[in-house]
Amino acid sequence: MGRTAWLFCKNKKMVKDSLSRKLIFFVLLILFVYLAIFVTKIGERTLARIVLSKISEDSIRCDTLAPKWMPMLLKEIIQKDDILTNQLVYIDSHSNKYGCISSSSIFKVKKINHNTRFKYASLTKVLTHYVVLDLAKQKKINLEDGFTEYFPELNSFKDKRIKKIKVFDLLQHRSGFDHKKSQDPFFDFNQKPWCAYDVHHLTKITLDFDPDAQYCYDNRNTCLLGVLIERVTGKSFREYIIDRYNLDAYNIKFSDGDNFVDEVDYDFLNSYFLDEKKLKKIDFYALSAVGGLTGSAENLALQLHAMFMNSDLDIFATFGKAKSQCQINDFGTCNGVVFRSYQKSQELAKMYYRVGSLGPASSLLAVTEQNEVIVWVGNGFNRRVDQHFIDQFLYEHVVQQ
Repeated sequence: MGRTAWLFCKNKKMVKDSLSRKLIFFVLLILFVYLAIFVTKIGERTLARIVLSKISEDSIRCDTLAPKWMPMLLKEIIQKDDILTNQLVYIDSHSNKYGCISSSSIFKVKKINHNTRFKYASLTKVLTHYVVLDLAKQKKINLEDGFTEYFPELNSFKDKRIKKIKVFDLLQHRSGFDHKKSQDPFFDFNQKPWCAYDVHHLTKITLDFDPDAQYCYDNRNTCLLGVLIERVTGKSFREYIIDRYNLDAYNIKFSDGDNFVDEVDYDFLNSYFLDEKKLKKIDFYALSAVGGLTGSAENLALQLHAMFMNSDLDIFATFGKAKSQCQINDFGTCNGVVFRSYQKSQELAKMYYRVGSLGPASSLLAVTEQNEVIVWVGNGFNRRVDQHFIDQFLYEHVVQQ
């Protein structure tokens, strides 16, 4: 009986160990299968994007006499920024126009052409700031005035520095707002943005730094300029800018959120901070002066070229401390009344530019001292916007040539 019991226990232990090993093996097998599926999906996704990028590259179509740098730039944007659908327009110093487009079949088979509509994002700011300069020329605005002088109903400020904000400061993004320290009202999805509806909100807030102390790009600057335009013209911002600059003739429209029928389908793959649901929550009416306009690259280039060529406004100006603090050979540090500026060395020409980004909508406008105008719009998030890749490319291939 003793030996039998011993054999029984031994066999029982062996069976138990065998079951344990099988269980461990089974668990490991399941984990391996899940890992294999995960890796395969990543591989398929990467492969899919590679294939789509190739399709997009092959789809590049340029006007017959377009400079070689134009398809080169689109290939770089497709390969390195993963933006597959693009429009690029160049108007040279002799007013000749050239265009390039690219597209990918990922976007619901909606065909891209030179008239396809894109969100201009912050390129809208160029027109808003231009309007302020135009109104200053008409003597309706004094750029040296304090912003609050146009709103005498405002009083008893929590932060008295707000009364020191000049129109110049708003134009050059030096008013005291810093979206990294205080909430940008357009992207606070828990409440209605105070700008451009409630200018009295200025009496309740605290600035992030002294007016004109430094440059800090912030949407509230241009939004308040839109409010100022409404105050001095007596019209809504949209009404005034549409009538004054004949936007309808260029098929340039303000967005109310939903895509227009002729608007591109956007690629949200790389748009980490503003997905499709959040984009629909944006109050585009409040955003009108900041990033509300839509249209094709060609129509914006034609619109701005006509405005700039027939204007004596100093749209390239940089004033006061903004000029003294500017490092002209460093992208992103020199911000004037309308444009940022860059000059690699004193022997070379300057380039003036503005970039735009609104979730999956990316854009860039560049203007040279030879009156050349370049507009690019894309349907994906520009991951390298802070590296100034497109800016540098244009400077090297257009300005330096």
